[in-house]
Formats: sequence, C-alpha cells, structure tokens
Amino acid sequence: MSTKTKKGVALIVGAGDATGGAIAKRFAKEGFQVVVTRRKIESLDNLSQEIMMMDGIVHPFGVDARREDEVVPFIEKIESCLLYTSDAADE
Repeated sequence: MSTKTKKGVALIVGAGDATGGAIAKRFAKEGFQVVVTRRKIESLDNLSQEIMMMDGIVHPFGVDARREDEVVPFIEKIESCLLYTSDAADE
C-alpha cells in the first residue's frame, strides 16, 4: 500500500455509486488518501479506477460493517498501515 498523502486519510464506509462514492472522490480531489469499503470489494472497482484517474490514492476493502469479526481486523490494518505512517509524514 502506498502511504503518500498530502492531507491525511479519509475513511468512507459504504462507498457506493452515489453519495459515498461522491464523498470519496471529493476527499481524493482535496489530496486525501481514501479508504473505501463495501461489502463486496468488486463493487469498488469503478470507483477505485475513477479516483486513480484523478491521481488520487485509494485503498478499497471488502468489509461488512455489520460484522464485528470483519470490522475489527480491518480497523487494525488501516491503523497500522495507513494512519500512523500518514501522521509521521506530517511531522
């Protein structure tokens, strides 16, 4: 995973084709890395491509936010791989 970012990391849970996707694209446009989730990672293919075409950094994950057994490891992963690295780059 790339950890280059200008402003930080934005997490959008339920980044679908409408509101969540628009929010993710706006954060990417503003220079944030975006972590996007949907229950099925394949559903994020188009959104991920759009963000990358804008020179944005996107990290798609298939996570069911209703399931603690999926959410906890996901949060631990983004904390260790993205958030701390992003904070260190700002110092």
